[in-house]
This record gives sequence, C-alpha cells and structure tokens, in this order.
Amino acid sequence: MKLTEQQQQYLVAQAQFLIEFQHPGKAIPLLRLALLAQPDWPLANKLLLRAYWAGKRFKSCFHLAEKLMQQPELTPREKYQVGLIQCRALVATNHIAAAKSRHQKLKKILEDSHAS
Repeated sequence: MKLTEQQQQYLVAQAQFLIEFQHPGKAIPLLRLALLAQPDWPLANKLLLRAYWAGKRFKSCFHLAEKLMQQPELTPREKYQVGLIQCRALVATNHIAAAKSRHQKLKKILEDSHAS
C-alpha cells in the first residue's frame, strides 16, 4: 500500500492527537503505517518514541532510541534528549548499570557540544 504525503501527514497528526489525549497504544499502529513509506521521518519517529514511552513499551522505546541515535541529522541536544529517554527505558527495565554508563556518554556528548 502506497500512501500519499497528505495521508502520511494525516496519520501523524491523528497519532499526535491520540498521544496528547492519553491513547498512545492507538497511536502506535498509525505511526508505524506512516513510517512504512518514510522510515527516516524525524517527526514520526519522535512521536513513536513518545508513544512507546507513554504506553510503557520500554523495550521498544529503547530500540527505537538506539536507532534514532544513529541518525546523523540529530543535533547534539536532540541526541541528548533521545539518549535520556533511552536511559529511562533501561532503568524501567531494571538495567541500572547500563543506564549509568550510557548517561556518562550522554554527558560527554553534551559537554562536547558546549565546547564547540
């Protein structure tokens, strides 16, 4: 199934509405559908990350954050924010030591961005 750009934007807008009104589980399929046509769409990916977090799907949240951290177009601040969500997902799944080491890496990213 091929979606037009207008249909993709509608799905993302509908998903954003659902997330804001406490229905993240219903937003996830809409965002996945929109991302089939454009897998690297930053807005849809960020909303999917929010939906996973709000829906307490911490493992999915962690893996999506890992994927987003690899995207070169993210600014250091955005990488820091995505990384924090990733750390919170690790803590929520009782991976405290991994969260601490990742948080140290995030601090370094933030310090490097302030230095330049």
